[in-house]
Amino acid sequence: MNLTRKIGIIIKKIRNAVDNLLKLKEQQFYYNEIDKNKGDPYLMWKTFKKLINPKTFNNNFHMGIQFDDDGVTILCKNELDIAENFNKYFIQSIKEIVDSIDDHEYKASNKNYTDSF
Repeated sequence: MNLTRKIGIIIKKIRNAVDNLLKLKEQQFYYNEIDKNKGDPYLMWKTFKKLINPKTFNNNFHMGIQFDDDGVTILCKNELDIAENFNKYFIQSIKEIVDSIDDHEYKASNKNYTDSF
């Protein structure tokens, strides 16, 4: 094997390693952004819009988005599946929030509110 071919192989391996590292870092960045903003719907949607920008959709989704559905990891690569899984996520989040509200606290706060009139 000549020197030029060896150098070409080395460059290709380095390029592939850099590409894989960039993909991993991009994925970690969006996971962190989503996790950081999950308490603020405005910032969460702003993050989603950056992530699912139609102009860059194909570039950003070479790997897809993973969703955890009752302990099963689902990899979504097309826009419809991603939208449906985000919808499920938000519906489930609302149910969990509602379920976490203590009924007694809710009734007590409503009673105090109505008694003040």
